[in-house]
Amino acid sequence: IIHAKTGWLFEPGSAGALAQAIDYAMNLSPEARQAVSTQARERAVTVFSKEIMAQNTLNVYAEML
Repeated sequence: IIHAKTGWLFEPGSAGALAQAIDYAMNLSPEARQAVSTQARERAVTVFSKEIMAQNTLNVYAEML
């Protein structure tokens, strides 16, 4: 399991790794849980903004033309 600032990565298809990640997340302190939540939200807003998503879509269209 890779512990990141915004969540956890685990081996796809591994129920054991998923269980470990869930167990870890469920046992976070309220402060740690809030920190992960805040960082995840900030990343999502930055990486998946409407402007960025629209520009990425236009880039795909441009490549297809």
